[in-house]
Amino acid sequence: MQFSRSSLVVAVFGVLGAAALVAAAPSGNTWLRGWPGYGYNAQHTAKSPVATQPLVTIHWQTPVDLVPPGFLGIHYGSPVITAKNNVLVTVKTQAGGSFRLDCRKGSDGTLLYSQTTDYILPQWGWIPSCGSTLTPSRQLATPAIGGTVLVRSDADSATA
Repeated sequence: MQFSRSSLVVAVFGVLGAAALVAAAPSGNTWLRGWPGYGYNAQHTAKSPVATQPLVTIHWQTPVDLVPPGFLGIHYGSPVITAKNNVLVTVKTQAGGSFRLDCRKGSDGTLLYSQTTDYILPQWGWIPSCGSTLTPSRQLATPAIGGTVLVRSDADSATA
């Protein structure tokens, strides 16, 4: 499967490292097991409590922009990785900025579920990310229309 150069592809560096995060997360921040959102934590330290494996192999990949623009004035969000090693990736589905969230198994990229959002992009000269995050109770919070937030009761469950 080929993807255009302008389509950002998630080469899941954390797939194997996420399993180590489950065991090695600091005890005071047990909800941070996995990679809960952009920058890892509220301070955006982007530092994992464990080292990742060398980035020499792509285990699986998935596009995050189905209609990439000619000019990449877009900011793609960080994947979210749950403590159960599921990878949540925001996918831009239309040029105007419709989005969905795909949950994939970290081990092999198998799609577990997709969730759409009615989030509308602001009027700017660039496209901001539509980034989701995990809550301390393993809920998934996703931006929606008019500043609202969609909350999925269990980020790992296809039926939540």
